Amino acid sequence: MPAEANRQSLRALQQADTRRRLMEATIEMIGLQDYAATTIEHITAAAGASRATFYLHFKSKAQAFLAAWRELLQPQMLARYRQLDAIEDPGRADVRAWLETMVYFWEQTRQIAIASNQALALEPELAGEWFHGMDQGADALPRHLARFGDDPRSARLRLLTQTIQMERVLYFWVLGLFAQSRDELVDALTDSWCHAMELTD
Repeated sequence: MPAEANRQSLRALQQADTRRRLMEATIEMIGLQDYAATTIEHITAAAGASRATFYLHFKSKAQAFLAAWRELLQPQMLARYRQLDAIEDPGRADVRAWLETMVYFWEQTRQIAIASNQALALEPELAGEWFHGMDQGADALPRHLARFGDDPRSARLRLLTQTIQMERVLYFWVLGLFAQSRDELVDALTDSWCHAMELTD
């Protein structure tokens, strides 16, 4: 019995490793090309897996991308929101420093950010998950939620609109559509966040 349990445990570990490789390959290939051009064959080749193996884990490219976004990318974004929430009494300099890290993250993940927006246009079911992820960003700021208003519902809505606005701005930033400098962008974002959080310094 212990030997059978060990075999099952090893099999589960192998399956988890294969699933992760497929998710990482999905992000890699979509980032290298774009969402529409990426095929399951591209993903499986990059992961060193067969098409049959892919379908053991995911029903479609959209499902693989959704899993990769949810399990690999979203935790990184939420960790950045928690960094801001960890600051007990932030001032303007703290908010600006945090926004610098957000801009850097978007710059480092530029290709996948662009491809993600393509995926949202092509796969309507991804939109609900994207919005859920933005909502989780609000959950990651419980310490500062009250800074967005006294009423919990309106405060959450204000925070949500703030994060969505920042996401749109950073998307257009990584597309290279702003004439302003990086510092000017961070200053404008800082003004917006400090105003929304009612910070005076």
